[in-house]
Amino acid sequence: MKNAGNVTLTVTELNEIINRIFKSEEMLHDIFIVGEISGINISGAHAYFTLKDESSQLSCCCFSYRKTYVPKNGEAVIVQGSPDYYVKGGRLSFNVGGIEPYGQGLLYKKIEELKEKLSRAGVFDADNKIPVPRYADNVCIVTSKSGAVIRDIITTVRKKNKGLNITVCDVRVQGDRAADDIARALKNVDKLGFDIVVVARGGGSLEDLMPFYSEEVATAVFNMKTPVISAVGHETDFSICDMAADLRMPTPTAAAEYIAFDEQALKDVIIAFIRRQKQLVSNNYEYKKIRLVSALKSLSADAGKLTSNKLMLLKASVSALVGNAAALLAYKRSLFEKAAIALDKSSPLKRLESGYFKIEKQGLPQVGVSGMKDGDRITIFGADGTAGAVVCGGAEKL
Repeated sequence: MKNAGNVTLTVTELNEIINRIFKSEEMLHDIFIVGEISGINISGAHAYFTLKDESSQLSCCCFSYRKTYVPKNGEAVIVQGSPDYYVKGGRLSFNVGGIEPYGQGLLYKKIEELKEKLSRAGVFDADNKIPVPRYADNVCIVTSKSGAVIRDIITTVRKKNKGLNITVCDVRVQGDRAADDIARALKNVDKLGFDIVVVARGGGSLEDLMPFYSEEVATAVFNMKTPVISAVGHETDFSICDMAADLRMPTPTAAAEYIAFDEQALKDVIIAFIRRQKQLVSNNYEYKKIRLVSALKSLSADAGKLTSNKLMLLKASVSALVGNAAALLAYKRSLFEKAAIALDKSSPLKRLESGYFKIEKQGLPQVGVSGMKDGDRITIFGADGTAGAVVCGGAEKL
């Protein structure tokens, strides 16, 4: 190969020329580039990543990355900075001074900011979750009546459960006014006494699902007294509504499976439980019966011994009582006989038998002659009868 008079450069000289070209070109200073983040790597205070589109890629370095927005792999961003050619390594890189989300990335940024705000307010706290009943009678589905979601939910439920009462609250699930519509519906159904409220929507783009990433819906779900199940989008979607709800289901079908408990399976469980309880009661009855019979036999034996001892004591007591009663009766009889003799001796009749007489005038006993005068009629009582008499001569005092 002949030089033919052309200038020969070293590798270093060429690289320095390329570097000067980049530095001298004003159009390349402080420019904005759109691309997708790939292979981001954090090292100390710096972030290294590749910015790419469908056809090309560019190595980037962001010094002091904490001063700007920190992207995630796969996220579309706008980076601000200038190209830099590394002479020693012969490599082109882009020195990034600032990063901003681009397109859908802006939505992600707003969502993350709202998540942080609601998290600080306790909207996602587990302590604020209401237990969702496993067996419900009345369920309200907040979704669009015209969508495939409600048909899928009802079909899934009715395969297992014919008796569950399902009420559909028709709302917009997409568009500018959907968030207000859903929040208002939730406030209304919360007053109607349902066992569970299910917020449901099928899959879609992030823009389509944005009502379920809104502060209005999240706050309405958080403030509800009725347990809320959120089933929004596909399994990979995880909306703010999901985070605020008391229970999150990956899909509307999964929510339907949860609320549609199998009636027959539940009946079988209840019957099995009743049978177990019946057997337990029967076993317990037999055990208690055996113990009772044993206790009665023991009690009967003890009662026989006790009765024999008590009977002996009772006989001794009765014998002592009879003896005491007989002695007391004899003593009382002797006292009575003595009293009767004394009473008999003091009887007026005894005095009359001794020759004494009793005189009455006009039915009144006379103890002396001073109360009688000549011509008074008197009655004389003797031991063998009475006699009438008239006082003659009047009364004379001794």
